[in-house]
Amino acid sequence: MKTLNHKKGFTIIELLVSVSIFIIVVFFSLGSVVVIFSSNRKSENLRVSVDNANFAMETMARDIRFGKGFDCTSGCTELNFTGSNSTDISYKVDNGIIKKEVGTGGYLPLTIEKYNVETLKFSLSGQASGDNTQPLVTIYLKGNASPGTKEATVFDMQTTISPRQQDS
Repeated sequence: MKTLNHKKGFTIIELLVSVSIFIIVVFFSLGSVVVIFSSNRKSENLRVSVDNANFAMETMARDIRFGKGFDCTSGCTELNFTGSNSTDISYKVDNGIIKKEVGTGGYLPLTIEKYNVETLKFSLSGQASGDNTQPLVTIYLKGNASPGTKEATVFDMQTTISPRQQDS
């Protein structure tokens, strides 16, 4: 008479050990995926904010490049000048948003709420009439991407512009 071999397959202990190891590997893998998604969200917020800040800086630089009669008010946090088409232009920060006014049309936002402007300062040199130096306007911008979230990132930008029109 032949006996049956009952040693085929896995024991319950072997199955429990292998499932436990599998669960541990999945747990750590999911942690990595969460970190990757968080990093992706933070980098996307930063990219959008930097693009928006660059747009605001380029808009201000373009207007300043063709402007004249620069005046810095409110502790150099507001810049007023005459634009290329002889209209008055002003830039300032209001509630964390850079705003531009052309003529008397009221202030319009240049930046989005997702980008919070903490500091906007202007530095002027050579703007006095008859000083025989070309005016220079330096813009310093400090802000953060995604304010109020744990993904908030602070960054600074600065540029110096020399208007094309000669100082008179």
